[in-house]
Amino acid sequence: MNEEQMEMLKMQQQMQQMQIKAMQDQFVRMQSSCEQKCVMTENEIKGLTRVEAVCIDNCVRKYLDFQVEMQIHMRELQEPAQIQALQMQQMELGRQMGL
Repeated sequence: MNEEQMEMLKMQQQMQQMQIKAMQDQFVRMQSSCEQKCVMTENEIKGLTRVEAVCIDNCVRKYLDFQVEMQIHMRELQEPAQIQALQMQQMELGRQMGL
């Protein structure tokens, strides 16, 4: 493996670690938000009431649905920039090859 490949592997590992951290942070925010909205009983009672369980289920579903929609929206915003970058790479390769 050459130095460039090692650098790419290192960058991929860093990106994976950042994605894991982002997912962990998202889970903590979701848990905290849904718990604040839905859990009404004291900690002395074991388990959730039926109303609390339904509320948490709905809260998590809405939270995750929103996250998916945001990811789709962000991807749509990034597509034009990615296409432009690919076009520029193609132009540069063409220039280098004398086309």
